[in-house]
Amino acid sequence: MRIKPDYWQSFYSGALEPNEERSPGKYRVELDAEVEPSKFGAREVGSRLLLRGAVAFVDGVRRIDLHAIVEDLPPHIGLFGSVATGAMVMEESQSVGATHGSPLLTLQEALRHVQVSRLFLTNAPDPTEGNISSLATSALLGSLRYEVRVVRSSEPQAFNNALMNRMAELESDTSARLFKEEGVAMVISDGPIPFERSAGSDTSKLVGLIKSVRELYLPREQLPVLARLHLGERSHLFAIRYEDARTSKLSCFVRLQGVSAFVSSFANLVRLEIPLMARSQAISLADSAAAIAIHYASNVYADARAPQNLYPVAALEAALKNRLGDPRLLRNRLLTTLGASPEESGQGGKDIKSVPKEE
Repeated sequence: MRIKPDYWQSFYSGALEPNEERSPGKYRVELDAEVEPSKFGAREVGSRLLLRGAVAFVDGVRRIDLHAIVEDLPPHIGLFGSVATGAMVMEESQSVGATHGSPLLTLQEALRHVQVSRLFLTNAPDPTEGNISSLATSALLGSLRYEVRVVRSSEPQAFNNALMNRMAELESDTSARLFKEEGVAMVISDGPIPFERSAGSDTSKLVGLIKSVRELYLPREQLPVLARLHLGERSHLFAIRYEDARTSKLSCFVRLQGVSAFVSSFANLVRLEIPLMARSQAISLADSAAAIAIHYASNVYADARAPQNLYPVAALEAALKNRLGDPRLLRNRLLTTLGASPEESGQGGKDIKSVPKEE
């Protein structure tokens, strides 16, 4: 398989855009998960942290490392991409000198289960290699190994989805490990609960947090409930039942910060998802998850995605991006591996435009 860099992205024109809500199909909403439909409204959360143990935030990042062309007849699309996943575990400390409830963990202690996966995606039907490897040439960037995977499409979104699916696989594996860890009371996944998750697995402490709310789910007559939510309040739980999915889920909206005359009444909202469970257990989990989200909500002066991008998630994303490696060093290594050094490309190793931007 002869692979060459595609400096001008002759074929692939897609981008890695966040796509947090991918509905599996038709659904119906039931408002009686917590209260009678006629009483559906707001519930004050305050500081109802009913957990005794650590809270783990699970997330992943992905990046395009290099566009390429597989020089067949006809040529095919190639894409080098990397994903990294892990967890940021926050624990309360009662050590002398610590403020009650303040985390005293260092970043390295809090960061767990980091996994890095690199893929070479191509729509070439029969790739001759299973992996593309490059030995370490410096201490700054170790050896590289890209697993070759075939994408049965020439559409850019199919390549994006392949990277996202790999990231989802690793995130699900991380969550499964955390479920088994003693002392972890809640696992908050940055994004929806995976639709593929088996109903028989341990999901009693799993929460999904959707930052970009594109689907409100609730019927039109219930939308004023969301508009009137105050800081520290959540909507009552409602059930989302999918026709073509193996599992359904419970959900609610939480107001992370108050609103003013200068912002929309639907601003500063996140949506929480939890698996189906007994009503009392679901209410307790939803209250605790909402209290945690409010506690860790970020400030607009520190994060452009505030308040929805929680502080532990932002720290986790930054740490995972570092684990992916410097994009310029990695790109130059790939060019050398493919037999096209930056000098040979006539760009002198200073091609800033073709360096992929991180998310």
